[in-house]
Amino acid sequence: MATQPKAPDFAAYAVAPYRGPIGLPDFRGRDRQHASYRTRILAGAKAGPNFAGHLTLVPIGCGAGCVFVPVVDVQTGRVFDSPLGGEDQLSLDMKYQVNSRLIAARYIAEDRCKFEEIVWTGSSFQRGAVKDLGEREVCWAAD
Repeated sequence: MATQPKAPDFAAYAVAPYRGPIGLPDFRGRDRQHASYRTRILAGAKAGPNFAGHLTLVPIGCGAGCVFVPVVDVQTGRVFDSPLGGEDQLSLDMKYQVNSRLIAARYIAEDRCKFEEIVWTGSSFQRGAVKDLGEREVCWAAD
């Protein structure tokens, strides 16, 4: 049996939450590739930041065990994709906080349960080493 990862150290990546006006996406221009999901993305943006101070992660289901995660910068309204989600990382479970730049993610890939920490650098996501936690069932037993 594989060992479970240590608890994520969200405080090591602390940031202050953004409290200014919310910038909304431009689905007719810059963010048009995300327009199919504008209702969900707008609702997420309007709720305010939930990650890295000024970002909002908006998990959206895409089938059985499938989730993709658009990211909204609530300062500018710009929408972009997170590095995880879709059919390559099934049963994606992400832990994150508004006052931290760290994401702790657990997912199924290649029929195995994987764990990965991802850090927002301020302009992009930096992926960490992927740890194999064991058979896919380990992901469901965790937490």
